[in-house]
Amino acid sequence: MSLRHVSQVHSSGCFTACVAMLLGKSYEEVHSLLHPTSDPQDYDCPGIRSEKVDEAASEKLQQLGIKVKRAKLRQLRSLLRHSRKHALLIIRWEWAPTLCHAIVFDVDRKRFLDPTGRTLKRKIYERQLDSVFYVDPPKKAA
Repeated sequence: MSLRHVSQVHSSGCFTACVAMLLGKSYEEVHSLLHPTSDPQDYDCPGIRSEKVDEAASEKLQQLGIKVKRAKLRQLRSLLRHSRKHALLIIRWEWAPTLCHAIVFDVDRKRFLDPTGRTLKRKIYERQLDSVFYVDPPKKAA
């Protein structure tokens, strides 16, 4: 099933927006799951900030019932050619290594979804790619 684009509400909301895309939920619904004591409209909403952002992201996804498997690929075109699952990508900015950005790969449409709404600059993102997780969203109750 193709993913619906969800925009991030503020500068540190990319991970929340990406999880919303993967779960088929609204930004506000996922924000309340990830940050139950924080207002989704609050500019100072906590993002995932960690030296080991890949582990922090994996842990958050698993807490939501999303199964993830870390991919070993280092090139975005490999996802376009070979992926059979949606993926969450973590980009670690060269200019600020403690800051990261999250985007999603929609396997059905073979395209990348950036929660900022900007067009993906593949060469820039590939050069700064930190982690890729193949994603199995939780099964919906019948």
